[in-house]
Amino acid sequence: MQENRKTKPEPIQVKVNDIRIGGREVVIIAGPCAVESLEQLVETAISVKKSGAKILRGGAFKPRSSPYSFQGLGEEGLKML
Repeated sequence: MQENRKTKPEPIQVKVNDIRIGGREVVIIAGPCAVESLEQLVETAISVKKSGAKILRGGAFKPRSSPYSFQGLGEEGLKML
C-alpha cells in the first residue's frame, strides 16, 4: 500500500547521519551532476560546505544523447562519492 497523508498524516523524516530531512529545517543538498575527477569532487565539496549546504550529492553516470559524450566515471565515481 502506498503511503500518503490519508494513511500517514504525520510528517515523514529521514535521517542521514546527524541530519534530519523532512523536519522544520530546510536541508540543502548540492553537488555535481556527474563526477568527472577527484579534484572536481573535492573542490565542489568545499564550495558546498561553505555555501551552507548540508549534504553533498553527485552522479557516477550521466546519460547523454550521444554515446560518445562524457558518461561519468561509473564504479570509480561511486567509490569517490
